Amino acid sequence: MSLVAAALLSVGATGATEPPGYPFDGLWTGTVGKMPVTVCFTRGRGSYYYDKYLTPISLRDGDAVGIWTEGYGDEAPDWSLTLSGSNRASGNWAQGGRVLSLELARQEWTETEDGWGEACGSAEFLGPRSFEPDFSFEEKELGGWRYREVEWQPPAHLADNSYSGFEFVPEQPGDAAILQELAADRPSGKPGDALFDCISGSISSLGVDGYVSAGTQPVFANPNFISALTTTGNFCGGAHPNFWLDYRVFDRETGTKIDIPESCFSSNGFASNEWDSIVATPELRDVVMRYYDNDEAECREAIGEQLYWNVGLVEDGLGFIPSVPHVLTPCGDDTLVPWDDLEPFLSEEGRSALSKAKR
Repeated sequence: MSLVAAALLSVGATGATEPPGYPFDGLWTGTVGKMPVTVCFTRGRGSYYYDKYLTPISLRDGDAVGIWTEGYGDEAPDWSLTLSGSNRASGNWAQGGRVLSLELARQEWTETEDGWGEACGSAEFLGPRSFEPDFSFEEKELGGWRYREVEWQPPAHLADNSYSGFEFVPEQPGDAAILQELAADRPSGKPGDALFDCISGSISSLGVDGYVSAGTQPVFANPNFISALTTTGNFCGGAHPNFWLDYRVFDRETGTKIDIPESCFSSNGFASNEWDSIVATPELRDVVMRYYDNDEAECREAIGEQLYWNVGLVEDGLGFIPSVPHVLTPCGDDTLVPWDDLEPFLSEEGRSALSKAKR
């Protein structure tokens, strides 16, 4: 009799196939052969990692309760488990002619605030994968302004992720607040940060890690302003990977972020629509499109109609990033427009900012 057939018989004998349906859901620890593992099941699907390596492996539910296929591929291992009471389970891991014993014990876990992640997104499942973050530093310069590039050195079990940012010696009253916000972007190594939130979402839906690649670099700095461009790519278990660009402009006197469209443009450039959203006027979009260098006709048509733009300070002008749906991501280029073409669209506050930007 095959292992799968035996498992089906044993599950049927326990009556575990009777609704409701997921008696293994929860958090477990135990062994595959002699190797310690941590395992979670959520609505019949699951994930596990060897405690030595900390890399999650998906468990796809099979045709019956207690049967899973590990990972993907024609020769993927099978799991078969039988409950012993409510808090213990045993069975076999099998791949070809190789068979290892499975022994698991149920553990307590804490539900997340939103509740959707269940055991596979819990701090108890993710916690052993936490780490003490390690960063490297490199001295850089931007137009005579000195800063340090900060690059995260990911541990082996999170090698597909990356982060880079920057820091600098505070000189202006608002610099401490700016540094605090920039430092908050860094991976903390603990559940609850952006990296672990992404991992949690992917493991809960697919059983494997997603990834986050984020880099922030300064593109303009003077005694009055610091402007930074963030490039982010991630996959957190949704329908597709995500990619976006984003400017952040900081006032070094106050440490606050400046919303360039709202603060620096008159109604000739950005105006409120019927939903009280700030949108670019056709006249400003025409100016931006003069400098948009993507020659694809579909991109030019779509971007030329975009209402929502993220805007940042760059050397000698402003950078414009359109807010586009996923399908238009390849069209969402950063477009740099010189000050001379923008002056007719600036408010009085914007002209003041322009004078400070040129200092």
